[in-house]
Amino acid sequence: RTCADPKRRTRLERNPQKWLKYYLAGTYTRPFERPHKEIIKGVMQAHRTNGRFVVAAERGIGKSVILWGMILYLLLTRKQAFPICCPWQETAKKRAFRFWKNAICFSSAIDDDYPEFTAPFKHSRGVPQRVATTTWADTCEPTGAQLAIGEGIIVFPDRLGCIGGTTINSNPRGLNHPQDDGTVLRPSIVLLDDVQDRKTAKSAAQGADTVSIIDGDVAGCGDAGRDMPMLMACNCICPDDVSEHYLTDPG
Repeated sequence: RTCADPKRRTRLERNPQKWLKYYLAGTYTRPFERPHKEIIKGVMQAHRTNGRFVVAAERGIGKSVILWGMILYLLLTRKQAFPICCPWQETAKKRAFRFWKNAICFSSAIDDDYPEFTAPFKHSRGVPQRVATTTWADTCEPTGAQLAIGEGIIVFPDRLGCIGGTTINSNPRGLNHPQDDGTVLRPSIVLLDDVQDRKTAKSAAQGADTVSIIDGDVAGCGDAGRDMPMLMACNCICPDDVSEHYLTDPG
């Protein structure tokens, strides 16, 4: 299938806020406020400049959901080949995966305008085994799509890219996807979410370890020799915590 409305797709892709509001209308029902807009702006600055940015915002405003939506935006608009989300907790990573799965398997708006990405997932109704065995009707070739739940990765058909997640405390450097042409796709941009818990924030040693992991393992999970663009959305829990370290860093 082809895009239902190429002009609409092109128009909305120019504005991430409008893109999120249209294609994920059931998620973003309230007006975007300043923190949401700053997070979106920071993601796009990281994308355009290959730089690293941090945005502070209160808890409970929906930082995570904005980041999940921007992961989809970056991939479906072909701005990034492998955008990933890196939260603190494993449960947050699983929620992100469910969000992406529901969007590409069941969203009619996304399926209408991005069928080259969603067709195998829509056809399979989100069943991982069915997704992996789907073939294109015209060529009888495998689509290559995967819902790799165990790895936290969604692989799109015809080598169109991946989205995924890893936690700060797991093994960010090990996140990659070997493709059928022999190449290995590695993360291309990282969106960090809630980079600490209360225990870590109150411990100077644990805070220093977390900073070391972010600056080393998370920042180093991409291709060797390439600066990894990063956006961190966080909130301060106490003085001198991980968030304040980055909010006061001149770089």
